[in-house]
Formats: sequence, C-alpha cells, structure tokens
Amino acid sequence: MSAGFEKYDAIDTRKDLGLSWHGLDNLKEVVTFADSPADFNVVSRPAEFSLSETSPANVDAIAAEMEKRKFRSCKKIDLPKMLSEILVTNSHGVYAEGKILVNEKSGRAIDMANAKYGVVQNAVLFEAIETSLAGIPHSVTSIMTLDNQRKTVIALDIGQSGSVKNDEFKDFLTITNSLDGSWRVAAFDNSIRVVCQNTLALAAAENHGINLSIRHTANSAARIPEMLRALDSLLARRKEFYANLNRIAEIPINAETANRFILGLLGNENGLSTRAYNLAENVGLLFTGASKLGIEIDGATRYGLFNAATQYWTRYSADTSDGMRDAADEKTQRKQFSQSEFGQGQKWKARVYEGLIDDAALNRLAEKGESLFKDYEKEHLTETVSA
Repeated sequence: MSAGFEKYDAIDTRKDLGLSWHGLDNLKEVVTFADSPADFNVVSRPAEFSLSETSPANVDAIAAEMEKRKFRSCKKIDLPKMLSEILVTNSHGVYAEGKILVNEKSGRAIDMANAKYGVVQNAVLFEAIETSLAGIPHSVTSIMTLDNQRKTVIALDIGQSGSVKNDEFKDFLTITNSLDGSWRVAAFDNSIRVVCQNTLALAAAENHGINLSIRHTANSAARIPEMLRALDSLLARRKEFYANLNRIAEIPINAETANRFILGLLGNENGLSTRAYNLAENVGLLFTGASKLGIEIDGATRYGLFNAATQYWTRYSADTSDGMRDAADEKTQRKQFSQSEFGQGQKWKARVYEGLIDDAALNRLAEKGESLFKDYEKEHLTETVSA
C-alpha cells in the first residue's frame, strides 16, 4: 500500500544534509524524537456512532469503511443490519468489535481498527531502536509521518556508504511503522546517489529485499530488538548492491536496447499504453542526455540507464501529458515524493535494478519490448494513415 504526504504530515531533516530533492523538509540542527512529527501517543476510544439522522445509504457507507479497515470478525454483509438495529433501538451505538485510534496530543482521530489490533507506539519504537543500536555509531537523519500520521518513517545514518566509479552513495537504515496496520514494523536500507539525490529502497527489489519486519500484535514492541539484531543481512545486501552496480558500470547498452528494456518492463499482456510508450521515451532522453533536465549520465552503460531510470522515477514520474518537469508546487512535490519513496515509483526503480543486473532478465525484457514496440508502432501508424 502506498503512502501519501498529506495535510497533517511533516518531515524533520538534519540541517547539515540540506533540503531533500522534494524540498518538504523542516531543517533542524539535530533531529531528535522529542517534538518531531512522530512525537505523539495513540490512544484507543470506543467505536461510537450517533445514528439518529443516518440514512440507509450512510449505513452502507459506514459498513464499507469498517470492512476496508480490516474488521474481519464482522462480515460486511452483516454490518448494515447491525447498524440499522442500533439506529432503531438507540440513537447512540458502540461497535464492540472495533476501536478508534486517536492522536492523544491533538485529539484528532487517525483511523479505525479492529479491537484486537496492537499499536506499536512511535516512542516505544524509537527507544527500542536506540537500545538495539547501542555501541553502533549512528545518528538520526530524519523523522516523518505519512498518510495523515498513520505511518511513521525514521531514517538513521549508521556510517555506511559506497561508490560506483566517481559516484558517491550514502546509505541509511530506515525504520517504518504504521498505526493502521498497513505497514509492518520493518527495517530496510535506502541508498541515495549524492550528486542528484536519486534514491533506491533496496528492500523493494524482489530478490534482494531484507525481511526484517514484525506484524502488529500484542507483543510487537518486544520483538523490535530481535528484528534489528538481524542487521548483518542488511549490510551484506549493501555489499552485493555495490558489487552489482560496479559490474554493470562496465557493461555497454545502446539507446535502442535501453528503450526496449524499459518498454518490456512497462508493457503487459494487453500491449503498450501511450503513457508507457512516452515514459520510455522520457527515460531515454535522460539516458542519452538529450533532455536538459537530466544530470550527467554516460548514455552508454547499464549503470547509466540505472541512473536515468531512478532519476526519472524519483523526480518526474508524477507528470503525465505535460512531459518531464520539476514539481512546481507543493501538492505536486508531495505526490511525487510519496510515489518515489513509498509507491509505484519505488517499485519501478527496484524492477529496473533487478532487470539490469540479470543478463537473462534483461534480454527477455528487451525482446518483449521489441515485440510491444512493433505492435504499438503498427497500430498507431495505421490510425494515422486512416485519419
């Protein structure tokens, strides 16, 4: 499930790191949990409903919302009947199978949840992280909330970095939590190419992820130290990541094959959409340097294509028919940030990485892309002639 940077969300970032590419940071000399966007407790309130003026349509809407919020112990088909009975017998009802999660500091309701759902408080999570990393030099680089405070992200610098040719990368340990059950408590690594702030969450890569996560249950918080003790696997993945990038930095690829590879990634059994066709063209413009929006990319190797693709999905993929451009307003910035780091953009960047490091996968996708390209050109050429 993707996450949006919404009205009630904020991000604190360490001042010496400067603004992120999205520019949404509140810069702080030192980022601490106290007074950060995540510094609030969540308390449970009864799931109370005042239904004296509720119409049958609203009863259905409430039932649908309950079902969406994972009220598995009460089937959707039974909810309208139950709510209607509350309406007939009393104007005020309590749904015993659920609860409302409330930000104790602001008093704002964050979400509905099953009565059995176990909340991992942000403060408890942060304290457990600090305890688990005792003896390992580290510092907090940013703390943010997403999805109107339903989700929390804590990023830490644990002194890891890497390089590919002349490119420097910075690596961060990222801890995620959710208050609505949509994310597990999880740890993964996030790498940033310093020169352009291209990002890649390696955990999103299908075969290279790190399974350091905990489901929300009554004893979730107690298992966090156990999760972080598994960091050795994360550090091993980082070594593999840089070895792969240095290897593909020596493997040539031309613009046509690069285009077909991206088309193969984007296309499906229904063919190639115009949006996918245009998107592949835009990545190609960054790869070859034809677009002035692009950073210096060699236009000749798989590593160059990796950088072009991550640059596109980090910065520009929220744009549609208007083509590539930097986000000009805060709403677009928020959308692009969410998609790049936690939504479809994150997934596409990981898929590009997976394909470029695997010879067989790259060849298979390029062949698929060639077939899709021919079909698309034939169809659109026919339409143009007919018109």
